[in-house]
Amino acid sequence: MITLLFIFVMTILMIAGSQDIILENKMQNNTWQASLLFERAELGLEQKILSLEGRAMTLSHSSILLQVKAKIIKMDDCDNKTIDIQSTAKNSFSQLVLNSRAIFAKVPREKNCKKVPVYRMLWWTG
Repeated sequence: MITLLFIFVMTILMIAGSQDIILENKMQNNTWQASLLFERAELGLEQKILSLEGRAMTLSHSSILLQVKAKIIKMDDCDNKTIDIQSTAKNSFSQLVLNSRAIFAKVPREKNCKKVPVYRMLWWTG
């Protein structure tokens, strides 16, 4: 009887331990998936920024779907533009959206153009 009780207790402990391991593996997998989505969305954002700058960037093929939209919010007389960029990465499990608002300023500035603070500029175009 004591032997059966001992075997029962050991079985319960082993099952509890294996459930902890399964839960930990699921959490690590979810973190890894979220990281992949974030990296893909960030690459999409960088690709759009480079294309607005006039340079090309080719992304490798991936099972993660990527959609990037850019919308001009405001443009002043000096061709300084405020642009909203939205990058959406999506796989079969979840979706991640990155938003960015950037100011693109022309240099050198033309006369009577309002100065754009350096901390608000994403890059300079000439």
